[in-house]
Amino acid sequence: MRQIAANMVDQQMEPKEIATILKVDDQTVRQWRRLYLKLGREGLVSGKSTGRPRKLTEEQKQQLVEMIRHEPKEFGMDTFLWTTKLIARLVLEKFGVSHHHDHIGVLLHELGWSPQIPARRAKERDEQRIANWREVTWVEIKKKPRRRRDDYILR
Repeated sequence: MRQIAANMVDQQMEPKEIATILKVDDQTVRQWRRLYLKLGREGLVSGKSTGRPRKLTEEQKQQLVEMIRHEPKEFGMDTFLWTTKLIARLVLEKFGVSHHHDHIGVLLHELGWSPQIPARRAKERDEQRIANWREVTWVEIKKKPRRRRDDYILR
């Protein structure tokens, strides 16, 4: 849209007229016009907003990855699984940087980590017996589909 506005400026159109055609505020068109006249078409290219600077450096992020490869007990925590709340606490203790635990999940995803939930299975579980039950017993006890009236042969 900025490039189209630049074409209209080249045609000596007024900012209000350009704003009406492009359905934008005339203040916006005047700003685009100033940029265009000062910097040319390159000045109208929109850049990505940089946003807020990151709290952790790349080196700290890699250190964090190395730390979470170990069990939380090695860092004085009384559990054997990492949670985002525990990692947020670790980041605060080791780097002095406070992150909300929800953001820790985003940060881990950026680092190539995904949530892992351990399978809850009984120690006594016997896979062979389960497979046998599914193949034999379940087949015998499951309901058979009822026959439709159309399936009967009328004579």
